Amino acid sequence: LGLENNVRVHLERDPLTFKMEPATEVGESLPQELFETAKVAPPGAVLLSPVVINPNAPDPSRLMVLRLVSPVMSLYVPPGQTREVRMGAVAIDIDVGG
Repeated sequence: LGLENNVRVHLERDPLTFKMEPATEVGESLPQELFETAKVAPPGAVLLSPVVINPNAPDPSRLMVLRLVSPVMSLYVPPGQTREVRMGAVAIDIDVGG
């Protein structure tokens, strides 16, 4: 996710090969509150969302989803700055429902 909570890269696991492949559809962005928390989280932090239940999910394995979110930042601190440059966040959806 970019700094504006926009999806920049979306990968899905292929159910046959189990490889991560570029998704054909753009995924959804994070709830804004969770994204804002991730943007200010310390390096290495991992945030957990509540389990989201979507009874209208087209895929039964996506009925219950838990998200893990971590900030993404440059390890390089430019001269004159006191902290790393924030670049966005990475979010991983775990299909709790199967």
